Amino acid sequence: MVKALLVFLCSSILIFGLVGTASAYSYINDDSNPGSEMDLYQIFNYLYGTVYGSSDALFYDRGTAAGVWYETNGHIDLTVRYAGYDQELGVYYDEVYTPIVEDIKPGENGTNVSFNVAGNFIWVETLSGSGSEVGPWYSEVSRNDDEKVHFYAFDVADLFEDSNNVWLIAFEDLHNLGDADYNDLVAEVKEVAPIPEPATMLVVGSGLIGLAVLGRRRFFRRS
Repeated sequence: MVKALLVFLCSSILIFGLVGTASAYSYINDDSNPGSEMDLYQIFNYLYGTVYGSSDALFYDRGTAAGVWYETNGHIDLTVRYAGYDQELGVYYDEVYTPIVEDIKPGENGTNVSFNVAGNFIWVETLSGSGSEVGPWYSEVSRNDDEKVHFYAFDVADLFEDSNNVWLIAFEDLHNLGDADYNDLVAEVKEVAPIPEPATMLVVGSGLIGLAVLGRRRFFRRS
């Protein structure tokens, strides 16, 4: 009974850790958009030929809220896939902001750029205009003035044959999450990956260690 309980607890810790990057997730609203705008899951289905029925289902299948990212191959390829309003997308690293794509227009699809960053960085989106209501909004939640999650990313590597690191990133551009549709700026990025949160890695490690210890004990008892 005790052994079964320990296995359950270790497995639960491991599962919790594996979904840790999704723990900041709240809700993607598919009911707020006018007919002229596509919901996030519809954008995804259009790009990749999938059949998701909601943005929530898309997130739980492929999503993460990880805030800090890193390059994996010396450069990053980025393609703007959708914009709800005039936007700017950039990165923040070494305490310096660098714009990557400026003057992004509504409905834009296909603008492609390549750029380099020096290691770890944070995504930054800004809605055209002035004042705190338009951002900037960061992939790292702690930097956002409203302390809300304005950024989600979706793993699409299995839909490509030439890369192990391909993500679709999506922003909500309004203060306090506005309509929470996360279709305001959507871009595809290659040769980058999110950095797991330290707490998540600690939890995953604890679960794996616990299962390994239980397995080792069982092995020696059988020997």
